[in-house]
Formats: sequence, C-alpha cells, structure tokens
Amino acid sequence: DVIVFFAKVIDYLALNTAFLRRDLVLAFMSCFQFEHTGLAACLGLGIHPIAPSLRPLPLLVDNARRMQNSLDNGLSVQPTDRASFDDFCATLNRLSLTLGPMDINHRCDFFSDTSMLVRAIGGLPTGALCDDLRAANAECSRLLELFRAAQLADRSVC
Repeated sequence: DVIVFFAKVIDYLALNTAFLRRDLVLAFMSCFQFEHTGLAACLGLGIHPIAPSLRPLPLLVDNARRMQNSLDNGLSVQPTDRASFDDFCATLNRLSLTLGPMDINHRCDFFSDTSMLVRAIGGLPTGALCDDLRAANAECSRLLELFRAAQLADRSVC
C-alpha cells in the first residue's frame, strides 16, 4: 500500500509539477501497527508513518521543542531524566539528518510545467531506522509523562 501511495504521488506530481515549488509532506496513516517492511518502505520513500503508538518524526521533533521550552521556562526534572531528554534529542537529530535526503522535497524538483527532476537515493539502513523510530516514539511517550508529572508537581508547590 505504501509503495502504491508513493507511485500515485509521483504520478500526480508529474502531471502537476507546480506543486514541487512548495514544501510537501507525505504521510501515511494506518489504524493498525505497521509491519516492519511497511515501516521500512515509508522511511525509505520519505513518507511519515502514523499509526497507534507511532508518531511521525516532525511530531516527535515538535514534542521535543515543547519539552525544551518547558525546561527553558524553569521546569525542574531529575538529572537522569534530563540526560534521557538530551539523548532523545540526539536521536531525533540523527534520524532527521539520516532521513532528510529521502524527503520528497529533496528527492524531486520542479523543472518545467511538464517536467520534473527525480534523484535516486539508496543505501539507507531502513531496518535499523525502523527500530530507532519505534524506540524514539516509546521514549517520547515516557518523557511526556515525566514532564507532565513535573509540571503538576511545580503547580502544586505554588
């Protein structure tokens, strides 16, 4: 299904190349967990997977920014939780840098009203990236709970 979705996107863009002048974000949503091969296909094709317990990378990054804002505004968390948060941010940075070239905006470019450029990209370790994305999602959920508890504790002290 993911590969068919990607093929349809490429077909649509080939007929409507002007869309390549804008930032595009491809997402594939499922009400079921992705099989490992489906998740790998999403990552390799630059598609953001969304499923139960699986946030897309841009949402993980947004969650991390919100947690960082809370820390910058004085939220107090345990030193071990702060270290875990820093590790989480490092993982997100690594995932973003690794998956960045797969993004449709880097892979395809507008050439003319009837033509587009497509770059071939290969050699991505999608199996390991699937595991990293799932682990980042689990860590995000854990950290969000810790941050919520810390915010409640800060409010009850005031």
